[in-house]
Amino acid sequence: MTVPKSFVMAGNRWHVRLRKRLDGYGLCDFTTHTILIAETVGGRPTTPEERFKTFIHEALHALEFTMGRDADEEFVSAAEQLIYQAFRTARGSHGEI
Repeated sequence: MTVPKSFVMAGNRWHVRLRKRLDGYGLCDFTTHTILIAETVGGRPTTPEERFKTFIHEALHALEFTMGRDADEEFVSAAEQLIYQAFRTARGSHGEI
């Protein structure tokens, strides 16, 4: 699983950037439609799995913003885990979309 460089949500292009250091694993900037993902946390490199989970987490915050909903960290954290599990356990393919 790879983290995209950008995606479109509700007609807005969101950019995804890796940063050497952040205060935590990620950040969703609603004003610039940018998701930042940390390359290192606590002095150690983040794993591809951590980066992908962070992307899902921050994309869910982007979804909340796009839908005009208040931030709900408990929901976002739970949904992140379930969506990641779905990707990790997915089998087969119906072809490219």
